[in-house]
Amino acid sequence: MLGTMTPCRENAAARRVFLARRLGAGGLAVPLLFASQCLAATWAGPGISPGAPLPVSIGTAPAFDAVVLPMRGSFAQHDAAIARLRAGLGAAGIEPIGPVFGRYLNDPAQVREAELQWDVGYAVPRGTKAVPPFERRSFGPRVAASLFLQGPYAESGSHWPALFEWLAKNGYYVIGESFAFWSTTATPDGASAPQTELRVAVGRVWIL
Repeated sequence: MLGTMTPCRENAAARRVFLARRLGAGGLAVPLLFASQCLAATWAGPGISPGAPLPVSIGTAPAFDAVVLPMRGSFAQHDAAIARLRAGLGAAGIEPIGPVFGRYLNDPAQVREAELQWDVGYAVPRGTKAVPPFERRSFGPRVAASLFLQGPYAESGSHWPALFEWLAKNGYYVIGESFAFWSTTATPDGASAPQTELRVAVGRVWIL
């Protein structure tokens, strides 16, 4: 389940994310501008061994079209929103071509819970039509930071602060909204395990 964070944990995590975003977007101290690309934050959590470097990758995320369900309010609505989106796509005969994702336009550190703005969506073939309450979105290619995690989907959000800390230390700043893509991955024994990709568009800090 995705919407299982308690409000207390959700707000505390959001405050850490907000502060880390401010570091990445404009609060980089001069020493951090010279941090090596090899310098990595360490983080212990689901899918990452304690003390291991955070496995962040920087690359170009491909363009894609999506059908989304715009949402407002508590993140506890994730499961219901995804079920509603799946039902709507199924009724319209639309076959997704990628995993379900969440897109986050603000967070509880910035606004009241009732004012949170976010989407759940699926990538779909180009030219796909959407009817209200669903909307079609087109996302262009962008340089992005990605962090892949294995483990319960509901616990993946706890890694956002470490991701933003890594970006700040390695000379990147955040551009725009954040994404979380929820899928599965094969395990060595041939089974499947939950996998989350935390993704955010970034720019490089350059010293002139």
